Amino acid sequence: MFIIILVSFFIVFSYCLLLFIFISGWMKTNVFEVQQQNPDTKCSILIAARNEAGNIENILSDLVQQEYPRELFEIIVINDHSNDTTAKIVSFFQQSDAITLINLDEGKNGKKDALSEGIRLSNAELLLTLDADCRITKQWLATMVAFYKETNASIIIGPVDFHYKKGMWNAIQNLEFLSLVGTSACATNNGQPFLCNGANLAYKRKLYLQFEDPFSKEQSSGDDVFFLHNVKKLPDAQIHFIKHPDAIAQTDGADSFHSFFSQRIRWASKSKKINDPETLVFISIILAMNVLMIFLLIASIVKSEIWFIFFSVLGIKLIIDYSFFKQILPFFKKNYLLKHIPLTTFLYFIYFACMLLCAFIIKPQWKGRSVNV
Repeated sequence: MFIIILVSFFIVFSYCLLLFIFISGWMKTNVFEVQQQNPDTKCSILIAARNEAGNIENILSDLVQQEYPRELFEIIVINDHSNDTTAKIVSFFQQSDAITLINLDEGKNGKKDALSEGIRLSNAELLLTLDADCRITKQWLATMVAFYKETNASIIIGPVDFHYKKGMWNAIQNLEFLSLVGTSACATNNGQPFLCNGANLAYKRKLYLQFEDPFSKEQSSGDDVFFLHNVKKLPDAQIHFIKHPDAIAQTDGADSFHSFFSQRIRWASKSKKINDPETLVFISIILAMNVLMIFLLIASIVKSEIWFIFFSVLGIKLIIDYSFFKQILPFFKKNYLLKHIPLTTFLYFIYFACMLLCAFIIKPQWKGRSVNV
């Protein structure tokens, strides 16, 4: 019993310390103030699309309405062998706006090949990537460029959120997703970036060209995270999270448990290939906390005295998780999600352990393809 208490104390202390560090990273960064300026930065906006006929029209509509000089940015859509009407919809937009459509050649497939081909044909200083199912404000590009001009960032990590949908399932899924976005922002603000999302990312084209294999193509997934970690190794890398509501890209959560399950396995699978010390410490602490919760729950069934330890640890985790979300959610105007934290906290350690285990034994899928990680 003493050993269980000692190990539990050490893990809980480490978890609380990590979350307090994350919270401090969020609190010390103010919302970015966009200053009036004369735009002069050329941008390429890259969208890798596969079977996105239901979404591509929305994001292209948002992009052609950007309040940024049209002559200073190009829109490049890379069609990854779609077998729906994605290419036809893009072609329709080409009739009224200068949008470049690239159809990937046979032998090339996946998001990394798509982005590489788009970057090869781009001619801008700043590259910005969006997912085809995102929606953005009219000020998105101007805000991202203003932040780039002020910080001279190597990489800008943009915030991503889900569209509002009713229901417990959507609320829990949104809360779990914002925990990833929030930890990414907090760690980056502390100078310890370890996570990003290619659904809303910007970086210098010349930075991309510095690397022979910037996206680590031996793994078909993780163009965003692996690029981030490649850049992080550079001595002069400037990696920033932009904290501004107009910089948020919104997308939809998974529409079924199967798609949610497959996506999260794909994300978790990337962790096997990451060797960054800071990232491994973060993952190890979070993993240890969730494994501890699983162990205490099972041990409590066998030995009733452990119930007290289990509920004590669960209570502490609930308090620190609530404190974390209390800081993050107002920025996304999602305060209503706070009431779902108790249930999400209880379910998360079971989900986390299952996802990590499945990541090592199940081959992840994406739109009919196996993902190599």
